[in-house]
Amino acid sequence: MRTIFFSSLLLGCLLGATAAYSQSSLPTKPATEATEPQVIRGQVLTEDGQPLPGATVLLKGTKQVYSTNSDGQYAFASALPTQAVQISLLGYADVDATVRPDVTNSTILQMLPGTRVKKGKLIAVGRETAQ
Repeated sequence: MRTIFFSSLLLGCLLGATAAYSQSSLPTKPATEATEPQVIRGQVLTEDGQPLPGATVLLKGTKQVYSTNSDGQYAFASALPTQAVQISLLGYADVDATVRPDVTNSTILQMLPGTRVKKGKLIAVGRETAQ
């Protein structure tokens, strides 16, 4: 009788330990991956805070290109927690930036040397040198 009692007790402990071990959670995805795509929003501005419509936002490592609206704003979906972008506009220096979905992303573009805007037109100033 004692043997049956101890055998039953030992079997119960083994089954309980196996069930408890099988319920431990292990991460299934690396922490660097996002679970679903999130919208990344931003705005492209001049040095004096004016929006830049028509600026190009290139997602680095992809062939995806977006353009800013009339308020200089852009938005795109990304499954990554951060996204490297290159922002460019004729007459301005290109800017490489890293943007995230959980913050407001503002990028300031600076005028390139030798360029100026006059009456809504871009005028490039250059010189020809004789060789």
